[in-house]
Amino acid sequence: MLIFRRISEKDSDLSFITGNEAFDELNPDGTLKNYLEQDTLNGGEYLTYLLFETEEESGNFELLALLRFKYTSIEEYNSLPI
Repeated sequence: MLIFRRISEKDSDLSFITGNEAFDELNPDGTLKNYLEQDTLNGGEYLTYLLFETEEESGNFELLALLRFKYTSIEEYNSLPI
């Protein structure tokens, strides 16, 4: 089963390594702590969502993906290059 939900405090110690240098620089310790600190839950600018796959029988889960985005003002949006 797939579960898509907001990041929470209990997720901070979960491992998340992508193999992509640009993303892995954001979490040098290989956990989600930095993503959680930058989330709106902690006064940051981003909304962070996690996608998990769970095995119903065993209860084991695996973090498959992370989606992080930031709300922008209309002025900031209009100033983006096309």
